[in-house]
Amino acid sequence: MHASPVITVEALQHAFGTGEARAQVLFDLDLTLRRGELVVMKGASGSGKTTLLTLLACLRRVQQGRVDVLGTSVETADEAQRVRLRRRMGFIFQAHNLHPALSAIQNVRLGLELHGGELTQPWQEAAAHALDMVGLRDRHGYLPKNLSGGQKQRVAVARALVGNPDLVFADEPTAALDAEAGGRVLDLFEALALERGTTLLVVTHDQRVIDRASRVVTLADGRIVDDRTRTPQS
Repeated sequence: MHASPVITVEALQHAFGTGEARAQVLFDLDLTLRRGELVVMKGASGSGKTTLLTLLACLRRVQQGRVDVLGTSVETADEAQRVRLRRRMGFIFQAHNLHPALSAIQNVRLGLELHGGELTQPWQEAAAHALDMVGLRDRHGYLPKNLSGGQKQRVAVARALVGNPDLVFADEPTAALDAEAGGRVLDLFEALALERGTTLLVVTHDQRVIDRASRVVTLADGRIVDDRTRTPQS
């Protein structure tokens, strides 16, 4: 019995620019992501991975085609509906995007605010737990300027996961992480998929992530050229 779909894409197309400057980047994509999948999306630079990720994450408007996310038709959703959808998602960006004036635990708190959580006393416990899970128990009060690149990335992971999202979108989340830190984050991703039914879509070329994925989708020139289910390697 298959898990229920959380994302359904049909005949999705996308282009940038207009007139002679118009460049088509996605062509008639069909894709279904199901609850509890850890999906890797890979492909060469310019293949359309990031564009597709931002469309599915409601960060960019759908131009043509159908995109259904968590039961909402994104292409016809108004801004209030899109905001409600984004509150059920976690985002991990390659560039960290941490607030420089906030400590690690305060940056994670922003993840709770994004998810519409009540910022009463329990926020500290939740944010601290998220940092502890990524191995930053002794860095709660550190500003980003006093953290290494890998530590900043782990704060970004904690911020994305603190609100227990239904969907996680990640762009090269382990690129700055060494073997130990990367393994800890991947263990966390697997646990979320298996135990909570979280669906994770990860854009990456990191073989460590690919080895743990339950499915690998390959894009080339704006088209899905391969989509295969696999047995994750521990």
